Amino acid sequence: MKDRHSTELLKYEFTEEEKRDIASEMARKVNELAQAEAEKKAVNSQIKSKLDALTASIQEASHRYSNGYEMRNIKCRIIPDWIRKIWEYFREDTGEFAFSKPIDPSDYQLEINYPSPLRPFWDWRGAIEMEWVLDRVGT
Repeated sequence: MKDRHSTELLKYEFTEEEKRDIASEMARKVNELAQAEAEKKAVNSQIKSKLDALTASIQEASHRYSNGYEMRNIKCRIIPDWIRKIWEYFREDTGEFAFSKPIDPSDYQLEINYPSPLRPFWDWRGAIEMEWVLDRVGT
């Protein structure tokens, strides 16, 4: 009779060299896994930031739409009403009345805009020529 052969699944024990090769491969795979997980976290973080920004933008637009307005800095013309003792604010973009507020007692203080600090002018002889300075200032 002829020898017959078959391949069967049986226990095989690794040599020390094979174990070192397997350990080296395992270490490489662990490093690759850690790097892939770090990349995944970075990508997830970027995507989460983008999603959060879009969500906030949608919420802000939704609030503006449902309210029908938003607060903006708009230039106003201020007109005193001395009889009622109020300042009236009018929008410069539409001319509409915006609001009024009481005139503060400090608002009654007279403002004087001096052109420059008033100092005497000394000519070459050392005399004070205050009249010349006052004529130049316009008083």
